[in-house]
Amino acid sequence: MWPLVLIGLGIWVFLQRSGFGALHNDGSATYRWNLLRAVRKGGILIFVGAIGLLVESGLMRWGTVWPLFLIYFGVFALAERSAASHMAAEVYAQNNAAPVEPAPPAAADDSLSITPRTDYSDKEEGR
Repeated sequence: MWPLVLIGLGIWVFLQRSGFGALHNDGSATYRWNLLRAVRKGGILIFVGAIGLLVESGLMRWGTVWPLFLIYFGVFALAERSAASHMAAEVYAQNNAAPVEPAPPAAADDSLSITPRTDYSDKEEGR
């Protein structure tokens, strides 16, 4: 019975964290971050409840499921890290969006050599 209570509680926590539909997909990194946070909070309860059902049915033992928890937390750590870096890049792009000026055109030079020239003319003395 207790695994079903955990699964139900996990679904309720997910719905609370996601705002009962208030979390709208606008394609932003903030949306992905908030969705991951909602899934992680409720997901761990659902995950523990599902494993509890498997243990009670005799398909698994608690002593052998600990690697699943490491995988669960590792996947969410990577996903949150990715979402956080995308969110930081999005904020940086919004705050520092200065217009980029094109580079001035290169001086017309017939030479394609990468070595310095030795014949300096009078027009380059002002440099």
